Amino acid sequence: MSKLRPSVTGALTRRALKDHGPPVEVMPQGDRRMDVLASALVPLTRKEEFVREITTLWTRAQSTFLTIGQYLIMAKQKLPHGDYTIMVERELPFSPNTAFQIRTAAEAVSSGRLPAETLPPNYSTIYQLSTLPDHLLEEAKRSGLVRPDLRRAEIVAFKKKVREATERPVSPPGATAQRLAELRRQKAAIEEEIARLERVATQDVEGGEGAKR
Repeated sequence: MSKLRPSVTGALTRRALKDHGPPVEVMPQGDRRMDVLASALVPLTRKEEFVREITTLWTRAQSTFLTIGQYLIMAKQKLPHGDYTIMVERELPFSPNTAFQIRTAAEAVSSGRLPAETLPPNYSTIYQLSTLPDHLLEEAKRSGLVRPDLRRAEIVAFKKKVREATERPVSPPGATAQRLAELRRQKAAIEEEIARLERVATQDVEGGEGAKR
């Protein structure tokens, strides 16, 4: 079995890390980073306090990825041709697909198409919303889907429902009436055939009894 060149192996390793994310970093007791993390935590005791702090951090996460998205938009506009592609494919800590989704979500928010205050703190969910055409986005708003606690599974299910409705065959005008008339003709023909067979059967019975006498 031939061995891969070191440069090829390195490229494959970088691609795998980009697709699957960096490995979890273990920080042993006494590590300065653990001390910083511990000192950043506020001692809480009541449920309401935990809800407030977690919600604040979760909302801050939205602001962070939207800021990243704005930088991606700026980079795409200002970098020389080809440099943006090289950057997102080789030099960022996430995949090109993630970069595309974050940038698209940020564009939808910065354009005002998706108001930030109505959105969940998750770039992939906002991306799913941003891909809706205007009339479906309005329908999603009327359905109560555009809200801060929206889950990605909900918008995916909404898209599936719309797709199935679109793919369902639509009968042309008058098709129902035509089909009903056809079935009625078939019914009349069947009833006529049943009546004919009943007459034949009656004649056969009567003829058989006459022959016996």
